[in-house]
Amino acid sequence: MNISEQTETLAPMAEEMKIKLYQRFSERDAAKFLKINIDKMKSLRSLKRIGCLKISHNQVEYFGVHLLQYLMSVNSAAVEVNSEDGDTILRMPDVVKIAGLSKATINRYVSDGKFPEKIALGRGSVGWYKRDVDQWLHSRKAIAAQ
Repeated sequence: MNISEQTETLAPMAEEMKIKLYQRFSERDAAKFLKINIDKMKSLRSLKRIGCLKISHNQVEYFGVHLLQYLMSVNSAAVEVNSEDGDTILRMPDVVKIAGLSKATINRYVSDGKFPEKIALGRGSVGWYKRDVDQWLHSRKAIAAQ
């Protein structure tokens, strides 16, 4: 998604939340806005889960767009999408938790044909049918029991 598309997507959210996309937030204010503690905020930054501006060696600020992008990423990972036949489509964070595998291992297994196929959901967005992941887990348990 390019910057103009992203701005178009986030602008209504920014208006609703009464912040400006390029409004600057201190780390403490950003944590307060996201309703998380300062340690969690620092952790998100160090894991590169949220963008920021490095002002100096020990000073960091966030634009409103950084906060909204983070909120969008959290919300899209938590949303369950239902397919036409009523089966749930799981996103990667859910598949990682359920399968107990890393993202890299899942992608390698998919490439090797050892994991259920991905379902294209949109631009760069994929998921898996829950029943397929459950069947795969069941088959792994059966193999382990032998």
